[in-house]
Amino acid sequence: MIKKLYFWLVFLLCCAGVSYLAARMIMAMQGRGIPVTSIEIVAEGGAIDETAIKSSLGLTGGISSYDLHLDALLARVLSVPDVEFASVRRANNGNLKIKLWIKKTVAVWTDGTHFYPMAANGTIINRVIEKPADVLVFHGIMPGDVSGIVDAMSHHPKLFAKTEYIEMIEGRRWNLHINVSLRSKSSETHPTAARSPSPEAGNTITVMLPEFGFGDAIKKLADLDYKKGLLNRKIKIVDMRDPSRILVTQ
Repeated sequence: MIKKLYFWLVFLLCCAGVSYLAARMIMAMQGRGIPVTSIEIVAEGGAIDETAIKSSLGLTGGISSYDLHLDALLARVLSVPDVEFASVRRANNGNLKIKLWIKKTVAVWTDGTHFYPMAANGTIINRVIEKPADVLVFHGIMPGDVSGIVDAMSHHPKLFAKTEYIEMIEGRRWNLHINVSLRSKSSETHPTAARSPSPEAGNTITVMLPEFGFGDAIKKLADLDYKKGLLNRKIKIVDMRDPSRILVTQ
């Protein structure tokens, strides 16, 4: 009795498997030879210009997806600057389905003339944009991951607002370039800072951060600016490379 039940169970499973494979083959054959009429694009992590994605595929009218190499299509999709990861698959009706993961922009990089979005891993996205407000601007050669300094600066919005751009020095440490004409006019400014002399418009202060512990140095700088109005003074350089002391040059 048990053997018979086992036999029929296996038989039914085999029939179901064969039926499934046959259905898949029939659906595939129905799509074969039919030209691509639609491309479904799903993006995660942000908006994407679907026109740019479709243009990257380089498809001509009347071509069947079964005449295309999906790996080649995937490579073309990944060539679009904003795309970090992607998958391309062929639907049963022969049309294409593309899923994208968009690079998350955390800052902007400039070559001195144009501005480009930049991902947290330091990747510069090859797409010229207008200079955005309330975003950190980086300049020079990027070392890779910039998420640490972006996070450290985000905790100090007044200092953030005064920072014109950030630069990596010799691949080891950061310099902040403070444009005091961008200084915050918030009523929350400490009274001591209000009594400090105001610099001339356009004055730039270079803050030399240490190689290690730059987050603590940024916090100390923000506190000094809030309590003592350090960045409102007529100075040129704040050297914080040595954690034990701060050197200020006028």
